[in-house]
Amino acid sequence: SHVAALLEQHPRLSLDLVLSEGELDPMRDGVDVALSWGRPTDSALIQRKLTSSKVRVFASPAYLARRGVPKSPSALSTHDCLGSGQERGWTFREGTRVVTVPVVSRLQCDTSDAVKALTMAGLGLARAPELVMGAFRPNELVTVLDDYVAEERPLFARCAPAQPLSARVRVVLDWLVASFSSSRG
Repeated sequence: SHVAALLEQHPRLSLDLVLSEGELDPMRDGVDVALSWGRPTDSALIQRKLTSSKVRVFASPAYLARRGVPKSPSALSTHDCLGSGQERGWTFREGTRVVTVPVVSRLQCDTSDAVKALTMAGLGLARAPELVMGAFRPNELVTVLDDYVAEERPLFARCAPAQPLSARVRVVLDWLVASFSSSRG
């Protein structure tokens, strides 16, 4: 794993890895480095953009065989949509317009791993960044509505401002930047 390589490179480094789908604030929550999807909202934090990922709609082939392939965003009203968080609508691009289509989630999940597992199990459609859904085989998941992809969501590493940054935070930030840079090319 990537984390194992980091720890092997830095034998005196110790980490507390907090896996949370909620938005962690390094100053409020007392974490050294937080990874967050979306545009920065707190300009007081030190923030490094790591990558961007297209947001797509995913489904299992079994679900699509049972329920049909949606041909446009408006067709989502007849499909089971899996939600995460407080999302009440999914955003798409139709020509030059950006539209938000209301979706009713039959099942809400609070982790991306659960959303991926439920999507693979054929329980519905999920909208998520490609990076969140990870690698999969075509018989597990496929994307739909690709002509309507509206956004690329940025992933940021955020940490509390400190002068100077601690060696531990600097090592982790540099490693994150290098890891995401090498995974792109």
